[in-house]
Amino acid sequence: MYICHNCGERFATPRLTAEELGECHGFPAYEQLDVCPNCGSVAEELGECASCGGDYAPQYLQDGLCAVCAEQLLSRLRVMLEEFFLSEEIEWLRLGAHISEEV
Repeated sequence: MYICHNCGERFATPRLTAEELGECHGFPAYEQLDVCPNCGSVAEELGECASCGGDYAPQYLQDGLCAVCAEQLLSRLRVMLEEFFLSEEIEWLRLGAHISEEV
């Protein structure tokens, strides 16, 4: 899935275009660009959240998860840790496994 940041259109297949970059060793050099079929602006390929399957710009995915799914996963992990481990054990796991303070 792709998104155009100019017109907001979402589409499965971009239109391909080539932008001339100048010459390289006497031959024209081109860069292939994915553009919006609606307005012709450069399009960005979206990534898919591994949990919910939603489409997100790559900068909004962390380790393959969207922010909502990542928070839900951390929340479930916190509940599990508190249910099955003593606070001292959680601290040991945090230090030994280098788990961030978020957990």
